[in-house]
Amino acid sequence: MFSGLDLKGVWPSEEVMAYYCLKKRQMFTGSSVCELGGGMTCLAGLMIAVCADVKEVLLSDGNEKAIQNVRGVIEKNRQAGLFGSTDVSSRVVRWDSEVDVSALEGHFDVVMCADCLFLDQYRSSLVDALRRLLRPDGTALVFAPKRGDTLTEFCRLVEKVGLFVCCYDNYDSHIWDLHLKMKTEGKDVYDENIHYPVLLTLTHRPSPGLL
Repeated sequence: MFSGLDLKGVWPSEEVMAYYCLKKRQMFTGSSVCELGGGMTCLAGLMIAVCADVKEVLLSDGNEKAIQNVRGVIEKNRQAGLFGSTDVSSRVVRWDSEVDVSALEGHFDVVMCADCLFLDQYRSSLVDALRRLLRPDGTALVFAPKRGDTLTEFCRLVEKVGLFVCCYDNYDSHIWDLHLKMKTEGKDVYDENIHYPVLLTLTHRPSPGLL
């Protein structure tokens, strides 16, 4: 599914999601967590597995090569004793696969993904996967740049399937300050349309606010 993308690097949205989750690690306490489309590292999910007191973490991607690498990362961290009692696993999860999605339906308190909204042919499948994997009181965290109309289209599809979506531009003071600095001092290399991730929260019920 992602064979045409650069699977070796960690994209800015994944780095920001990992940073945000580490700062907010308390909100994951006792939770079952899944990262979708995590690529070669599943960095944010891995950080939660290491640093938060969670029940379980599933690291996933639609590409078998990526998951082979993630399995090796998990094993090294497990051997180092970094997971404690947390159940950490990985698997291929293709959003458009009924077999993959149905096996995990209604299982997770938190589902997260970073910069996965621009693949037009899979956008509706991602929305459906997020909806189905979440428990009734669960929350999906989606970090993604606007990339033209792709984020807006994603939000439209989310609301169409009955989920509630909240959008946050300024969700962390440090990230926001860096964003403003880059807009003025890094104009030659920084394009917020593709570099600055907005935070979306998706829920089955109206959300009380930012986590």
